Amino acid sequence: MKSLTLIALTLALGVCQAAIIETETLAGNDRSVSSIITDKLEAMKVQMADGFPRFGIPPMAPLKVSHRDLNYETGEMRIMGQVDDVVINGLNEFEIRVMDYSAILSRIKYEFNFASLNLTTQYEADVGAGYHMERKGGAFMALEDLNIAGFIKYSTGLLPSSSFRVKQIDVRVKVGKVVSKIENLSKYRIFNRKLNEVIEEFISLTINDNTELLASWIDSAVTPMCNDLIGDRSLKDLIALITGESQSISSTVVDVIEGMKEQMPCGFPAAGIPPIAPLRINHKDIDINTDGLKMKGSIDHFRLNGLNDFDITEMKVNAITSKVTYKFSFRDVNVDTTYNLEMMLKKFGFTINMVGAGHAKFALKDMVIWGTMRYSLGMLSGKLKLKSLEVRTHLGEVDSEIEGMLGDGGINEKMNEYLAEAVEMAINENEDLIADTIESVALPVVNHALEDVSITDMINGGDGGDGGEKEVCIPPELEW
Repeated sequence: MKSLTLIALTLALGVCQAAIIETETLAGNDRSVSSIITDKLEAMKVQMADGFPRFGIPPMAPLKVSHRDLNYETGEMRIMGQVDDVVINGLNEFEIRVMDYSAILSRIKYEFNFASLNLTTQYEADVGAGYHMERKGGAFMALEDLNIAGFIKYSTGLLPSSSFRVKQIDVRVKVGKVVSKIENLSKYRIFNRKLNEVIEEFISLTINDNTELLASWIDSAVTPMCNDLIGDRSLKDLIALITGESQSISSTVVDVIEGMKEQMPCGFPAAGIPPIAPLRINHKDIDINTDGLKMKGSIDHFRLNGLNDFDITEMKVNAITSKVTYKFSFRDVNVDTTYNLEMMLKKFGFTINMVGAGHAKFALKDMVIWGTMRYSLGMLSGKLKLKSLEVRTHLGEVDSEIEGMLGDGGINEKMNEYLAEAVEMAINENEDLIADTIESVALPVVNHALEDVSITDMINGGDGGDGGEKEVCIPPELEW
């Protein structure tokens, strides 16, 4: 589906560039515009070997996926498992048989023919359909003489600043031959071959006998997705996207985060978030009561510094695998407060009672946070949803300067050393536990926050789409 969407978008964007370059285009010049689009597609075929970094698309010739979980379930059949070392060949080995652009009809006709679009992988599958079967092994699947033809209708609006819109995407698919070589469908070689023949016939009939149904489904799914990706962009905006004068998805995300850093001293009033660089709490009562820890008291003039003092050392958005890889480096995240607390800690059969009051400083230095996020984009709703959130953390150093834990002498100093060492070890030696905990807690919260966010909102950088200039943050004066 994503490969099909890429081709559809390329055709639509090719029309955009042709419309700008050939503003005087009439019916007699349609052939030159068609050749422009053809040249773009031929260039795309060459570029597929290296991918399209500006759009977060990895190399596609061949397209490689190291791992993908399988989870398919209907009322009659369930397939659970995974595929590894997936390699798809032939995405760039197609012939452009027809490319006919009509400016008067705002339409482009096309026909592509793929000699062989094939896939190799290692699979594991647990299949249930009134019976139970577990299988694993190698697999090869090919669609030979695959023909994709149809047309795209679009509108450019009356003004140069008008939004570009895809009105209809018609895709007709025919396959000449299907080749299936899946190992271990049966332990008997002859029966395994027969099962592969059944699969070949089933896929061939499903594609060739359902042309209208498939075309209707593709139009209903891909057309709104294309328009969501295009958003409110005009022809001029789309040309900048094609020619590289626009930003990549990854750099757009970086710019959004950098903008958030600048805004953090002022907070985000529209979202009800106060200033968080620094985050200040004048007074907070503390009352924690668990089986292992009881803590009661208060903190005053609490100040958390350094949340906006970080570098984005890695940010990669992969549109094919719907995956974001990130890495942030925080120089010094620290707490400065006064406290008055009573604490009882139960651990390993021991009970420790502590009473403390005074000034406290606590710092996490050279903290690195990295990981991945996997997401899905609703084909029809245009909504973003996180499927997984991996957050890993490593600390370079921990400094603890808490007064009054056990007096103000050498014992208190040793307690600070032990506390700093304990925190550093707890974080650095429990990466997996922390990652699992963060995912279980944060994932539903983030997805709830994303319920009202569309693809267009994300592309526009979350600025609300009002097109106005961003108000410069002037940090407030702080008394403490």
